[in-house]
Amino acid sequence: MGGYYDDAFAIIDVMRAIDAPVNTYAIGGCHSSGAIIVASGTGTRAAYANALLMVHDNLSKNVNA
Repeated sequence: MGGYYDDAFAIIDVMRAIDAPVNTYAIGGCHSSGAIIVASGTGTRAAYANALLMVHDNLSKNVNA
């Protein structure tokens, strides 16, 4: 699971707006915005034993500037 950060922050905003706790679990490959969504859970946040979480730097920035 991965995706665009704009979409991830929209999901996170909804999770924070819900009164009930939102539990998040990492299963399998949880990359990029998927890892941020798991970390932003408002209830239980967990990763299964063989889950792989990966967050990378913003690839669109100009490193030569």
